[in-house]
Amino acid sequence: MNEPEKIEPAFGLVLGGIFAGVPFMGALLAAAVILLLIILYLMQRLRKRLGEARALLEKMAMTDDLTGVLNRSHLLARFEEEFQEHRRQKTELGCLLLDLDDLKKVNEAQGHLTGNAVLKEFARMTKSCIRIYDIFGRFGGEEFIILLPVTTLVHAMAFAERVRRTIEKDLAVKSGSGDEVRMTISLGVTTLRDGDATVDAVVRRAEEALSKAKASGRNRVNLA
Repeated sequence: MNEPEKIEPAFGLVLGGIFAGVPFMGALLAAAVILLLIILYLMQRLRKRLGEARALLEKMAMTDDLTGVLNRSHLLARFEEEFQEHRRQKTELGCLLLDLDDLKKVNEAQGHLTGNAVLKEFARMTKSCIRIYDIFGRFGGEEFIILLPVTTLVHAMAFAERVRRTIEKDLAVKSGSGDEVRMTISLGVTTLRDGDATVDAVVRRAEEALSKAKASGRNRVNLA
């Protein structure tokens, strides 16, 4: 009479011994393991896709469809945050209001597709000028705002002039008819003051400065 087979102490070896004698059960276990791995892989991919979709939706809610910069609502929300923070810390906050000169004439003469191309190129070039912690968004139409945290009025003016020169020198797009369309900008510059009770007070001052810049011949920086 044969002696009973010696029981292996390792659980994995015990299972291996059992299923080695039962081919069907071994195949079933292998199939179950493979199925589990497939399910885990698909769940991982689904989580990744959901994360990407969530990030895309959040970005779409914050950005302007045409230019890719912050839209008006998120721009003003960020402005309010910076406004409150700089008031608490008693630090300076630069505010630039930018307007593309005569964009309406470009739309009328060359069409809105060309006007949109100008807006997109302007946004791309301006983004390349700002610091990583500056805030840039579309205020409405052809008006944009740049917020410069912890920036003095002198430095805000210097920065505004640098952006103005860059746009004047390098912004050019081709129209549908092949014509080159160039563009200049006017800027109103101000900074947060002790007496400013709201964001609107800062914006109104920047708007006044911008109006003076445009009334003085456009393509210039004006201080308020």
